[in-house]
Amino acid sequence: MSNFSSSQTWRLSAIVLFCLASCSHVFSQLESSKWTFGHGAALDFSKGSPQVICGTKIFTSEGCASISDSKGNLLFYTDGITIWDRRSKPMPHASGLKGHLSSTQSAVIVPAPGKSEIYYVFTLDSEANKGGFCYSLVDMTQNNGWGDVVEKNHQIKELCTERIVAVRHANGKDIWVIIHEYNSDAFVAYLLTDNGLAERAVVSNIGFEYKKSIFSTIGYMKISSDKKMIAVAINGERMLQLFRFNAETGILSGCITLKMFDGNTPYGVEFSPDNKLLYVSTVKTGEIFQLDVEHFNEEDIQKSMMLIGQSKNKRNLGALQLAADGRIYVAEYQSKYISAINFPDIRGVGCEFTSFSVPLGEGMSMFGLPTFFQDYVKPLKMNRVQRFNPLNVRPGVRYVLDNVHFDFDKILINDSSAVELDKLADILKKNKNYVLEVTGHTDSLGTEHYNNKLSQLRANAIGDFLVKHGVVRQRITCIGRGSKEPLEENADEAGRHENRRVEIVLTDLPSKSDNEK
Repeated sequence: MSNFSSSQTWRLSAIVLFCLASCSHVFSQLESSKWTFGHGAALDFSKGSPQVICGTKIFTSEGCASISDSKGNLLFYTDGITIWDRRSKPMPHASGLKGHLSSTQSAVIVPAPGKSEIYYVFTLDSEANKGGFCYSLVDMTQNNGWGDVVEKNHQIKELCTERIVAVRHANGKDIWVIIHEYNSDAFVAYLLTDNGLAERAVVSNIGFEYKKSIFSTIGYMKISSDKKMIAVAINGERMLQLFRFNAETGILSGCITLKMFDGNTPYGVEFSPDNKLLYVSTVKTGEIFQLDVEHFNEEDIQKSMMLIGQSKNKRNLGALQLAADGRIYVAEYQSKYISAINFPDIRGVGCEFTSFSVPLGEGMSMFGLPTFFQDYVKPLKMNRVQRFNPLNVRPGVRYVLDNVHFDFDKILINDSSAVELDKLADILKKNKNYVLEVTGHTDSLGTEHYNNKLSQLRANAIGDFLVKHGVVRQRITCIGRGSKEPLEENADEAGRHENRRVEIVLTDLPSKSDNEK
């Protein structure tokens, strides 16, 4: 789009693409890199860290979808009612689609198998209304290459919940499109091939029967990246359900039912990149929970449910969506920010939920984030940190203190480290609104317990140094992560030396007026 913006100051850690020496080409598979959502909100993940896109026309409370080409160039986006091209102009015949502004997953965009310029836009009406489940076809060769709708509102089913998943068949070519009927316990999986959408669907009668209340139609459905599990947030029933999925047959099996704490109403769900953890957001209190789903045992998963964070405003949290940078982002209702789970493969609070992580410029987050064709949701291989340069420090960026390393099994700060830390202290004293997070890391030698303790002591040593040099202690948080996040291989001393490090993040706190928005 001609009105992309890169002039914002980001609060989220900057992410640098990691280029493999053996590759002569740049990363592709960036079809999910452009996000449009909420009230005029949009982000670009094509270069790693999310950057604000200005000028989008989307204005929706919940469901939305967008699609880019393999290089990350936006093609079009939708709220399930209108389709806008990459210029943010409505396609000529792309209004009046039968999605809904208040449908959890109002739309998903799926490439037509064997037809590179054709896309299916599947839509769902809200609360089991008669618009039901439909598809429209977008042909990107039409309208001088800006795209046009060549078939619209082909209805497949009338009464459905607000949930949809699209994922590649085990054959690597065809695509499963999965919905759930209303007044029924039926998951319905349609197979999309190069001949179109199969008339005969695969039906799995399993799990909750959606008929008690229209509120049971609300909540996200997600599939794990290995295509083996499907999770459903059933908002009105205050529960989650988890199923096994067979990407060869389209059949769901092995229902697990999980109750939420304190009657909380779940809304968003998302799997960690390694598929061992499941995250869920709640509407009632703005909380985020983590569940260990590695062994697919109902009792164990229920016991593992852990509160890992809460919105600063204790407001409604909405959709969860994994991004290309490996983080899971969280919609904050009626906010100028979205939140993030920074390390979603880590069990417990170490996954690091941070509220108000990413500013949205003039946009506003509502309940929804884009629903993507699952095979497009692939985190890129990235290096999450930059080297500390006191002349060019930005809030929200995770830096390695380049000259602050520790001898094996030591926490002492040497003279060369003190020079670097003096510069950091000066920055904090000059910028009174900054708060600092210090994270200590170790190499892999020693036990996990010992390394966790040692890394915490190293972080504390940095904090103590800064306090002695005039920084108020209340502005500093110290964390130890042990050997969980190495920068280099631990096979030799050179790599272990790099891993015995300290990282910092400066945060420019939102003003009170920001928090009240």
